[in-house]
Formats: sequence, structure tokens, C-alpha cells
Amino acid sequence: MDRKTEVLNYLKQYPKMTKWMNTCSCCGTMGYNPDMPEKIISRDGNGEYNTVFSRNIKKYFFPLRVNDMGMCDICQKYWEENY
Repeated sequence: MDRKTEVLNYLKQYPKMTKWMNTCSCCGTMGYNPDMPEKIISRDGNGEYNTVFSRNIKKYFFPLRVNDMGMCDICQKYWEENY
């Protein structure tokens, strides 16, 4: 299994965590939201506990900030220079 498949399978296991993921609308690059907290708290009905999602996702992805149109900084810069 290649790394990309492994990462996508990991995200499928935790669908609620996609809110912390960003995908550029132009180039399709995926990364985590830089505003993601160091510790994500989850509730399972028996109380709250820290998840390991934020630590694990930082192993697979780099921080990716997108603007209000969903473009990463690189695509936005390219668009501003060429259009």
C-alpha cells in the first residue's frame, strides 16, 4: 500500500476529523488546518478524552492555509501574478 492510500484510509476511519483538513480548490493539495489544536478532545458518552488524531495527521500532512475561495497561498500568488 502506498503512502497516499494509507493516508486516505486513515481519514476515512475518522470522518469527523475532516473539518481540520484543507484541500486547495485549484491544485488539490491536501494539508491540515494550521489552526488545528494540539489536542483534540472527543466525547464518547463516558467522558472526554484526548485523541491522537492531531499528532498522527501532522505526520502525514503539512499545514495548509486556504483563503475564502479555497485556494492555497501558492495558487493564490500564481493567480494574482498571471490574471
